Amino acid sequence: MPKFTLTEGDFGRGVAAADLEAFHLPEPGRPGAVLVVPFAAVAEMALVASDHSDRIKAAVRTGISGFMSLGPVGAAAGLIAAGRAPMTVFTVRLADGRKFTARATAADFADMHAAEVAARGSATGHRAEALIAKYLHAPTVALPVETESPAAPPPVPQPEPARQTLPPSSQRTFGRRGL
Repeated sequence: MPKFTLTEGDFGRGVAAADLEAFHLPEPGRPGAVLVVPFAAVAEMALVASDHSDRIKAAVRTGISGFMSLGPVGAAAGLIAAGRAPMTVFTVRLADGRKFTARATAADFADMHAAEVAARGSATGHRAEALIAKYLHAPTVALPVETESPAAPPPVPQPEPARQTLPPSSQRTFGRRGL
C-alpha cells in the first residue's frame, strides 16, 4: 500500500495511504478517523515536481562528511546511506472541489497515478474503451472474394542473352598463373 505525506489542503497535514481502489485520507474534523475516497471521485491528479536534486546534494554532503571522519570507507558508507528514493510532489483535486498537495516516492506516485487513471477511465467511459467497443461490436461486412480468372495464357519464355567467352590465354584463374 503506497504511503504519502499530506503537506497542505483540505485534509490537513500528516501521513495518508492509498490502495488499488481509493485514497485513505485523515478526516479533518475527527482525529484518528479515516476517509476513504475512491479514485473514480478524483477529477485531476497532477505531478508538480520531481525532486532529484535533494538526492544528489544529500549524497555529496554525506560522502564528504564520511570521508572527513573515516576516510574512503566513510565516503563510500555516506554515499550508500544517501541513496534514498527520489521524492515527488503532486496535487489531487476531487470532483466535489476539495484538494490536497502531498509528497511521495516516485514509485508510490506512479502506482497511485496508474490506479487512478484505470479507475477514472473505467468510471467515465474512457475514449479508448469507446474505440474498442466500436470495432468489437461493429457489424461484419462481407468482403468480395476474388476468383481465379479463366485460363490465363502461360508466360512466354524469354531467350537467355549470349555469353561472351574470352580466349583461353586472357582468362584468369585464381591460385595459378595462366599456363
